[in-house]
Amino acid sequence: AGSKYISRVYVSSDSSEILEVGRQYGAHSILRPNDISGATASSESALVHALRHISETEKAMPDVVVFLQCTSPFTTSVQIDSVISGIVEQDAASAFAAIEDHGFIWRIAEEGSAIGVTHDETKPRQRRQDMTPRYRESGAIYAMRVPEFLETQNRFCGRTVLVPVEMPPIEIDTAEDWEIAETFARCHDPL
Repeated sequence: AGSKYISRVYVSSDSSEILEVGRQYGAHSILRPNDISGATASSESALVHALRHISETEKAMPDVVVFLQCTSPFTTSVQIDSVISGIVEQDAASAFAAIEDHGFIWRIAEEGSAIGVTHDETKPRQRRQDMTPRYRESGAIYAMRVPEFLETQNRFCGRTVLVPVEMPPIEIDTAEDWEIAETFARCHDPL
């Protein structure tokens, strides 16, 4: 709620309980079939299914689909609108929320030694504040123009832009992540 661009909200799930909670908060439910449910199903397959369902039941297709990940619980309508604005203002086919990242990323070479990915480990260490800004996907918000998305079935369709957002770098993928999110929510409770 609160987005100046979003006209309808849909929840896609194979869980009737999740769909009911979505309905209680005003979302339209889309029951996801078993073949595109579970941990191995791609998000894109669920989006394609949802768009086909919308087209069949409502005889209309949205111009832009905004995909919010339920694993990013602190997403705001301002951030959503920023990502959608990225498509409009930058004449892009897709956009995503990104967080500035100052980390030094490494990988392990085949023979076992450490190799810098975001830096050259053979040179003197660069100060973080002198580094060229780098961004990583927040994992929270993706927006795509529907025709380009349906053609490629890839969230990064056509010209893609990243939209820097300020948000907590919390994604819930494990039980420990859930505990971190709950602690963050308690510490940042506006009441």
